[in-house]
Amino acid sequence: MDNSILKYDREIYIAPFDKGDTVYFETALPIEGEEISFLYPIKEILFVTNYGLNVIYENGKDYVVVDGKIIITKNSRIKQLSLDKYYLKDGSSFPLKISKEHCPYKFNEDRYVLYGEGDFFTKNQIAVTYKHENTHSLYSQVPQKGKLPNFFSKLNNNHEATVLFYGDSITVGCNSSGTEYGNNTSPHAESFPVMVSKTIENRCNAKINYINTAVGGTTTEWGRDNYKERVNKYHPDLLVLAFGMNDPWDKEKHIGLIKEIINGVREDNPECDVILISTSVPNQESEQVHLLSKYFYEEYEKLDIERVAFVNMTKAHLDILKYKKFKDMTGNNVNHPNDFLARLYAQSILKVLGF
Repeated sequence: MDNSILKYDREIYIAPFDKGDTVYFETALPIEGEEISFLYPIKEILFVTNYGLNVIYENGKDYVVVDGKIIITKNSRIKQLSLDKYYLKDGSSFPLKISKEHCPYKFNEDRYVLYGEGDFFTKNQIAVTYKHENTHSLYSQVPQKGKLPNFFSKLNNNHEATVLFYGDSITVGCNSSGTEYGNNTSPHAESFPVMVSKTIENRCNAKINYINTAVGGTTTEWGRDNYKERVNKYHPDLLVLAFGMNDPWDKEKHIGLIKEIINGVREDNPECDVILISTSVPNQESEQVHLLSKYFYEEYEKLDIERVAFVNMTKAHLDILKYKKFKDMTGNNVNHPNDFLARLYAQSILKVLGF
């Protein structure tokens, strides 16, 4: 296969993972002694590379495929983390304990999450492109273009619209490789908000005024308190609203705050359409205090507000976690997506938009 594909290509990145018989650049974190499972059992390897897509590893020399999984060979060039370097004995640098209930290994002492921002974590991951026999479907979003009539009317009539993304660090774009939050490193993939905005432009032959006012570490309560400054003054035609990962409270309080944001935005801009995104889930092997966020989507599914579409990222992420481990698609090993999971965000939003 032509290795010229080994680079960031938006069209490849936004294509649904279960479309066709090939998965491109599926990421994984090799751990000593572990087989690496993928979304589908591997039928034929096309490429195994480093995360940056600029080092190609050799079948039979650096890895072998056994029963559809990858096993790293003894003298491989592929870096593997030992269990002690992944499940840390010392929590002084990042004191988030591993959950003994959810960790697949049984340790006699407390262990701690390996954590790092930028490309600290992703530089240890690999990217695999392979052919498979599509043995199962993945969770698919429901197209809801009809719930966004004002946005598409503006696009169709003016060929221009303003899209504003508002949320926490995931919406900022942490740790997408092509952003400062991913150290601007190879393969230089765009954040999912940029992928979505540029795809709308291309598919609709329109100009999208892209605005992102998300702030890392914020809660939905912060979103409620700051929407006038960070949303209303820009008068968006489409608001993409994505909070929840950092909320320490229950789903009832969360959905109440979401409603306050939507109502407050529409007091100033009644024509604004909204896409509401439930959050992906944090590392469930850790004693991450905000595990309640994975239940917020249950309230979203009940929500019946005019011109609000819903992207169920929680279900999409949980579905993929049936086949892959969290460490294989995270940018910091706590709550940030790497490029692979950011692609799922983009694919899911675009499906809801009708693309």
